[in-house]
Amino acid sequence: MTFFGGADLSLTGSGLVIIDESGKIIASQKLTTEARGTDRLFLLEKSLNKFLDENERVDLFCIEGGSFGSVGRLFDIGEWAGVFKLNLYHRGIKFVIATPSQLKLFISGSGKSGGKEIVILDVFKNYGVELRDDNIADAFVLSQIARSFKLGVIDGRNLNLKDYQIKTLKKIYDSDQAVSKSLI
Repeated sequence: MTFFGGADLSLTGSGLVIIDESGKIIASQKLTTEARGTDRLFLLEKSLNKFLDENERVDLFCIEGGSFGSVGRLFDIGEWAGVFKLNLYHRGIKFVIATPSQLKLFISGSGKSGGKEIVILDVFKNYGVELRDDNIADAFVLSQIARSFKLGVIDGRNLNLKDYQIKTLKKIYDSDQAVSKSLI
């Protein structure tokens, strides 16, 4: 069986979700730490490695890319994203990047932010999955993008995707942020 992961990377609470081919959640976790600087990166990486060790069979991850309109700790988040991607690389796990607007477009049909609660609501409406944490909800959507990307677009399976979801997958595939297409 193939598994798919989603990662909503944040310095205060990174959501991770693993789903199976049917879209069922196999594992989820929110990585947090009060540490700062290099200590934070070390502790986040340690938690990530434990999570990945317990869920070894992930075929493809979808990682939420940076929100370039945001202000704050972009450099620090970039370091964490680099650590995350490097860990996937060392494990041979392929990944794609979805922008925040692509995540919202995939789940709601609109790429505009309607607040964190909207993604939680749309996850319930579209998948019948009740989640209480917006980081986990984002990671769940990202895992569904990875699943749909691999099983729907690449393998050509009929996943009953909506037109806006197919459009989103094509945008991700064609984007500069997509990982080498030979990896997928």
